[in-house]
Amino acid sequence: MKLCTICDKKIEGTWCKNCRRFVKTYEISGGIYLNERHDPLNDKGCTYHTDPRTESTKRVVRERTSVNTGPQRTYTSSTTTSTSGTNRSAAQKKGKKIAIIIVVIYILVNCLGLIGPAIVRVVENVSGGYQEEVFEKEFYDDEPELSEEELEEQFNREFRNAALLELKPVYCWEEEDFEVYYFNREDIEGIGYPCDSEHFDMTLEEFEAWLVEQRMYSFQFSEDYSIYSNWYIRYAEELYEIYDDDFDVQFACDRHYYGSDDFTIQADYDTATKQLHIVRIESKEGNFDMNLCMSLIKAFEPDTEWSEEQFAKTVEGAKTGGNFTTLYYTKEVHVAFETNEEGYSLVYYPVN
Repeated sequence: MKLCTICDKKIEGTWCKNCRRFVKTYEISGGIYLNERHDPLNDKGCTYHTDPRTESTKRVVRERTSVNTGPQRTYTSSTTTSTSGTNRSAAQKKGKKIAIIIVVIYILVNCLGLIGPAIVRVVENVSGGYQEEVFEKEFYDDEPELSEEELEEQFNREFRNAALLELKPVYCWEEEDFEVYYFNREDIEGIGYPCDSEHFDMTLEEFEAWLVEQRMYSFQFSEDYSIYSNWYIRYAEELYEIYDDDFDVQFACDRHYYGSDDFTIQADYDTATKQLHIVRIESKEGNFDMNLCMSLIKAFEPDTEWSEEQFAKTVEGAKTGGNFTTLYYTKEVHVAFETNEEGYSLVYYPVN
């Protein structure tokens, strides 16, 4: 009779219906009681119902034990072998998984070593471009919008610089970081655009009309002109940021008006536009015509709140001061008191 080595049930062939698998088998003799039934009347020598001390019973027990010993050894050996094989198979599968994981990690590390720097460069480029875009946006957002007057001034400056490049200079002085070009007065008069100095809105013609209003009918004048008063400086490229432009332009002529031996007026004006730069009233003895001086302040600033008495008192106080004293300063005009070897002066500057 064949038995399953796993569940010890009877089996036909090698398929165990109880284990539901193909198994190894072992055989025993047909007289062995397999606990399938219990009929003591028909089982002679049953150890459960006879006296085990009898010789016949002892013989049956020895035979049963002897028969069972062989198959049990076969069963144990077979089970151990099966378990050991299963353990080896599981260990091999686990080893393969570990090897695959190690290979995958190695490939990833090598890929990151090749792709990583490229990814970093892309991130840096994107980040740098974004930062540059943000900087430009902030820069232009913070930059104030130019008024119409400022735009016109910028437009005029560009046309003036282009016109200067077309002129032939009388003299040129070249240095490592800049070049200075000097021009004839007649060449500058045709440009029609102002220089970079501050200007009053009043022109030379309007100033002379004001002199007539002050009853200075018999004034005489002379011109003080030099090529060194009409020039432009062109800076080297590395100095652009310092001077805000590559051009620094100056157009100037002086006209002197004589009222008496002690009294003269000097007007510094733009050669190209005839706008006034500076007006200087000079007196050798310091005896100024305060009505004339106060009238000039009103010509530049009609809404002034100063009176002639206030101005005269301020001038007298300045005579005891230093070589330069500010007497009057508003958004329209700056009046200063100056002293030198030739006498005393009231100087009118534009404020822009």
